[in-house]
This record gives sequence, C-alpha cells and structure tokens, in this order.
Amino acid sequence: MAELFTEDGVRQRPEERRLVKNRDALRTYFGSRPADRPSRRVMSHILVTVVTEDTARAAPWSRPDRRSR
Repeated sequence: MAELFTEDGVRQRPEERRLVKNRDALRTYFGSRPADRPSRRVMSHILVTVVTEDTARAAPWSRPDRRSR
C-alpha cells in the first residue's frame, strides 16, 4: 500500500488527527495491522486537487448513503 504514495507522501484520515508522513512511515503504519486480521481498501471517485505545478492532494469523494436514513 505504501508504494502507492510518493516518497514524501502524507496520509491523514478525516476522523483522525494522526498524520503519517513519508513512505517509510506509511509502510510502518500499513504494516502494523495484525497478520491474522485481513483488510481491504477499495477506493473510487478519487478527487485530485492540483495545488501547485508539482503538488496535488487526493481524497476519496463520497456522499451519504441515502439508504441509511
């Protein structure tokens, strides 16, 4: 999973304050899950915002599931 990020990539979940910076830290973060606890990450509709010529931010776009009301 960490290989999907650039060397200086950053990850922060909206509901968490923890900020994980750089690919080595991301590798540790993603590798910290117990081996017997599988997980999947499926993302679609990625919203990419170009910040500067060499910087962009990406986040999954979502809307509330109307069925859950």
